[in-house]
Amino acid sequence: MTAGVAIGLALGWVAAVATNLGWLMKHRGAQRSSRMRHRRPWRSVQVLFASRWFTAGVVIASLGGLVHIAALGLAPISTVQAVMAAGIVTLGVLAERVFGLPMPGRQWAGVGLTAAGLVLLAVTMPGLSGAHTTFSSAEMVIFDGVLLGLSGPLLFASRLGWLAGHDGALIGAASGVFFGISDVAIKAVVGVAGSGPAAILLDPWLAVAVITGLIAQYISARSLQTGDAVSVTALTGLAVNVANIGGGILLFGDPLASGLAGSLVEAAAFVMICSGAFLTPVRAAIPPSASRPGDDGESQSGAGSSPSSAAAQNAPALPRGEVRGAWMSSGTHIQSGGIKR
Repeated sequence: MTAGVAIGLALGWVAAVATNLGWLMKHRGAQRSSRMRHRRPWRSVQVLFASRWFTAGVVIASLGGLVHIAALGLAPISTVQAVMAAGIVTLGVLAERVFGLPMPGRQWAGVGLTAAGLVLLAVTMPGLSGAHTTFSSAEMVIFDGVLLGLSGPLLFASRLGWLAGHDGALIGAASGVFFGISDVAIKAVVGVAGSGPAAILLDPWLAVAVITGLIAQYISARSLQTGDAVSVTALTGLAVNVANIGGGILLFGDPLASGLAGSLVEAAAFVMICSGAFLTPVRAAIPPSASRPGDDGESQSGAGSSPSSAAAQNAPALPRGEVRGAWMSSGTHIQSGGIKR
């Protein structure tokens, strides 16, 4: 492993910590803001950014994104993403110790599985050099098309009875698909960075990265309002990791271990890392934190209302004209001032 690749992997870990912290802060702000309306996207964005928690979370997560881009310029995308997947460890610690969110035993088991997978990956990692930025545009278009085809079912999957109540995690996974497309496009842009700013601005994959990134941010904000912080963040990260690791291997030719034994161990490591992230969302029975009137300047309404109406306002209520689906429904019902799931 060259020094550049090692620095890239270290930056990947820093990016993971910053991203998880930012997402937890965004979740707190989103939970305390008025519900998003997909028919009024600009107004919904304004309401979210009225929250200091959400705005600060966006800033920190964006800084983590810049560090991530730097890591992609130094190391293969699949390996960087494997390191970032191990950031699920920091998500658990931050959620429980800093934000006071309970972490059930199964979630910690997922964290341990992810960490074990990272150790296996490090043991089997071949000698790495370079950033691996060469790819085929035709293959990239096919890869992105497959990912886009997966995002729609994720957005509306909770209409299936057996997935009801998992809206937040499923929407988070859909946003993760778009984040993955954006990341892979950014990796493509990194390949032309040496040709100067003009080459970067004229690269069509820059537009793909920006557009899909903005879509991902909007969808993710809805997921943070609908589900609990740990589940949503974990499923979003799972989708991003699968997309980026797959893109690195299939598009950019990232190396795998040599020999049958090494390949099997490395494949098991990737499966453990992703499975660890998948095991984490087990908090469906824990309601999202209730909002507080007047906190941090978030948009509030109905001042002076009765206790029951105030409780309904502070709870993560469904929007008017309830739609039983992943996009519009949070699976939460207000009954005489209380919350019933």
